[in-house]
Formats: sequence, C-alpha cells, structure tokens
Amino acid sequence: MEGLSRNPWRGWRGQLLFGLFCYLLFLGMKMPASWAYGRVAGWIPWVRMEGVSGTIWSGGFAALRLGASTLGAGRWRVAPEALPGRLAVDFTLGAPGAAWHAAGRAGLEGVSALFASGVTVEAEVEALRGVVGMIPPGSRGRVTGHLESLVVAQTGVRAAEGHGTGSGLHVGSPLNVDLGDLTGTLQPDEGHGLLLRVQDRAGPWQVRLTFGLKPDGSYRGRGHVAARDASDTRAGNLLRVLGPMDGQGRVEIREHGRLPGW
Repeated sequence: MEGLSRNPWRGWRGQLLFGLFCYLLFLGMKMPASWAYGRVAGWIPWVRMEGVSGTIWSGGFAALRLGASTLGAGRWRVAPEALPGRLAVDFTLGAPGAAWHAAGRAGLEGVSALFASGVTVEAEVEALRGVVGMIPPGSRGRVTGHLESLVVAQTGVRAAEGHGTGSGLHVGSPLNVDLGDLTGTLQPDEGHGLLLRVQDRAGPWQVRLTFGLKPDGSYRGRGHVAARDASDTRAGNLLRVLGPMDGQGRVEIREHGRLPGW
C-alpha cells in the first residue's frame, strides 16, 4: 500500500515536469529570430545580418554583411540531431555558381561560444575584396573551401580546422599578373586568432605565405614568392616591384593592417 501511495505523486510530478519542458520548448521554437540575433550580434562584429525574420527554429535573412561586403540572402533550420550542449542550425547562403555560396552547420556551443562545422564555401575573388582589403582591383579567380570545425568565443578563436583552393587566380592593378592555382590550410593562431597557410599548386610562381587574423581585425602576412622559371625576365621585374630578391630569387613578403568594417 505504501508503494501505491507514492506512485500517483511520482506520476503527477513527472507529468508536470514534462509539461513544463514542452511549454519551454514551444516558447523557444516560437522565439523571434530577430530578438535572439540581437543577443549575439556583437560577438563577431564584422559579421552582421539584416532583415532577420522567422523564429530561431526556422528563419532567414535578407542580406549578410562581412566587413564592407554585402552578400546575398540566406536561410536556416534548427538541426534536431545536434549534440548535447549545442544549438545547431543548417544554413544556406546564395546559390551554387553565384558570387557567394555557402552551406553547412553553425550555432551556439554552451552559452558563450559560436561554432561552425561541415561548412563549404565558394566565392569569386572580386566578391572578397570588401572583406580582405589587400586584394587589388581587377583581381579575379574563384576560391573554394571546406571548414571542418570552428569555435569562436568572446575572447577569440578556440578551435579551427579547414582547407581550400584558389583556381585561376589573377592579381589586378598595378601588377596584373596570373598566380595560377593555390592551396591553403586553416588553423588556430596565438592570441585566439586564425592562421591561414598558403602555397602554390600549379602556375608560374612558387608561393609560401602565412596570414594571421586577430579578434580585433588586425592581420599580418609573412612569407616569400619566387618565379618558377628563374630566366623569366618579366617575372623577375614583377618580383622587384614587391621588394628586393635574395640569393635564391625569392622576395620576402611582410604586410600588416586591419580589415575594413571592423
């Protein structure tokens, strides 16, 4: 009898907690996306969304801004199979073959970090000029990349892993020179930043460059460039524009600055 007297209480309490959970879940699903975005918009100041609509469960935006560049519209949908401790959304931006196209998964990790995983990106070099200020006008080519993982907290980058390629790259005025194809890898940098290592894959140049990006938007570029054919007079003249050549025909690259819009 004692066991029977406890069961109704346990059942009532369980039903109450389950009902409360369902109610909170319903409220979360119906929470306006614009209100939720306002709570995290300042975490990565160079990434901004405009025209946010829908709910945090399923919604969209009219435009995405990266630095000084305005990208196309996009949509998201909460991924119910996300890992515990993560609120994940599957998103798309633009369309395949457009100046910008991205698709993958991103969201919140815990209560203090943003993450992305399995993200593929395609972009025309011209569309990147507003994000990376060092790209000269008239540059062209296409960049594709795959971001395996990225975790960004308010203090900066906690984890990063990715790779990409640049195809048919051409540097515009005043150099006006073809670079060919390049490859790159992404990893964390000291001081909670990002580090991108770039090298040649095919083309007239030997390239070894490392670009670092800090949470405050400051960047640095280090490495060297050399002509694959040492007898190419035009290539040698172009290299001398960049700086003095060492005994191996290489020009050292040292650049620094701050991305626009930060």
